[in-house]
Amino acid sequence: MKFSVKNGTATYNGTGQNGGAKIEVSEPKNAVVKYGSSAGACTLSRAPGYVNAGTYTLYYKITAENYKTETGTLTVKIEKAEGSCGNAYSNVTTYDGREHELVVPASSSTGTVYYKLGTNGSYSTSIPVRKNASTYRVYYYSKGDANHLDSDEKLIDVTIGKAKVNGVFSATSFTYNGKHQYPDVQVNTAALLADNEYLVVEIQNPSDNSWSYCADTSYVNPSYSHSNPFKWIVKKDENVSLTCFKNCERGTYTRKYRFYVSTNTPNVGGTNQNYEINEVTYTMTIK
Repeated sequence: MKFSVKNGTATYNGTGQNGGAKIEVSEPKNAVVKYGSSAGACTLSRAPGYVNAGTYTLYYKITAENYKTETGTLTVKIEKAEGSCGNAYSNVTTYDGREHELVVPASSSTGTVYYKLGTNGSYSTSIPVRKNASTYRVYYYSKGDANHLDSDEKLIDVTIGKAKVNGVFSATSFTYNGKHQYPDVQVNTAALLADNEYLVVEIQNPSDNSWSYCADTSYVNPSYSHSNPFKWIVKKDENVSLTCFKNCERGTYTRKYRFYVSTNTPNVGGTNQNYEINEVTYTMTIK
């Protein structure tokens, strides 16, 4: 008896495959080949198909009149398919004092998505979270399931932008009364200030364009605390009033204010990781 053994190879596609595994008998022509999952159960006329990735052993039996029965094994190997991973998207925009998951999670039908923060991070199924304004690089990929390979690694840069300290002026038009008149400036920050953060309000001197701290401070809420020159414990949407700019004569007056948060000690023009300097032009008219 003359025959050849052809092992099978295929890639997972969700259906049963044998990858072309078969026994080819060249002599005698009337030989009968049967396949099975064990040596004593060769009853199938063709090699069966396998769905899941793995290497499978098949048994065969060849019979023909006047020939010795031949038995043996062949293999079917189902390779893992390529993995895939959808895109993750930025989940944050501007600092608000809270921790946020940096990305809207990616999806994958071929495994489980893992994430890490920066090149030195460790992969985990947890999405990285951050609070402070900065740009963060998140890497992610799909770790393949039993039938799929790991996907290629992807990355996304996520920026938490700096917040602005907002100042809202109570009025722009006043009626002459012979006395100093001035607007209140209601100030709020995006989040509760830390112990080492100072809320700073400055006004520009038109003579030389220099900046100086506002004076004549009054408070909407007397429970607010401050230190020299200013330190407020300010919660979001709560207000502090400042009387920085006052006039008594009829006319139109324009001055520039700027609002910001300074870290550690108040400093003219100081900066903070989470806040940008917000410069505002204010015009008041006394009629």
